[in-house]
Amino acid sequence: MDHFKPPSQFELTINNAEAWETWKYKFLLYSDAIQLETKPVKQQRAILLHNIGDDALNIYKTFGLQETLTNPTITEILEKFDNHFKPFKNVIYRRYNFFSEVQDKNQSFDDFVTKVKNKAVDCEFGDLTESLIRDRIVLGVLDKNLTESNSPRMSCRIIQEKLKEIKEEVTVNKLSSYKETFTYGKQCNKCKKLNHYAKCCKNKIVHDIAENDIYMHVLSVDNILRDGWFETIYIQGHPINFKIDTGADVNIVGKEDVRSSQWEAGGGSYGDAAAKMRKQYRKNL
Repeated sequence: MDHFKPPSQFELTINNAEAWETWKYKFLLYSDAIQLETKPVKQQRAILLHNIGDDALNIYKTFGLQETLTNPTITEILEKFDNHFKPFKNVIYRRYNFFSEVQDKNQSFDDFVTKVKNKAVDCEFGDLTESLIRDRIVLGVLDKNLTESNSPRMSCRIIQEKLKEIKEEVTVNKLSSYKETFTYGKQCNKCKKLNHYAKCCKNKIVHDIAENDIYMHVLSVDNILRDGWFETIYIQGHPINFKIDTGADVNIVGKEDVRSSQWEAGGGSYGDAAAKMRKQYRKNL
């Protein structure tokens, strides 16, 4: 099973850490293929050092390892090289390669995307990884539908147009779905607006009150701000705290005030009570 071709010899480059990781990965694949673990430790070590190349062999000699029949193992030797190249990991250079990546003329789009993703692995972008990969693909792809001469401005403009088209499509779909509902085109009997029924109306309406026309509407008040000018006015002997000179065309009186007044005891309706209260209020002012 030793007919498998070993990886090319390791050579020092401007980015030795990346070159070493690539070479080690290929060697481990090769060692699995030839079942290197079944051979004696001394033979395993010899195969590793024979294929590693002159540059790495000179580095190995600086480790000062004492060789015996069982030591060092290839695992120990590979760890020594890992520690040797780790301080020389050049993140700036890796990012330079990433941001310089463009699609080759004969390269498929899928291959280009894979290459960009692989180059981003060791760039330590953190949370920005996905967004930077996307940007690099857009700026580096040769597809004229996305970019013209790899111009960032053209890319941004076309991306904005695509997003606008998507937004318009979503809006149309929502409108089409909305038209299919039963309330579309229906007029509310309360506010007279379209596309909803009176029972679902959320519009608050204040009705104009003519001299001889009283309309009492029940409101729900969660909080009352007691600022401004307030005066206590006695209506039919019942004290009620009114806000003076509000400028409003309509005066609102609490139901409890109406119920506790003499009008309630006299059997009159809320409409009669409101009419009397309005008259008394104007007289007191």
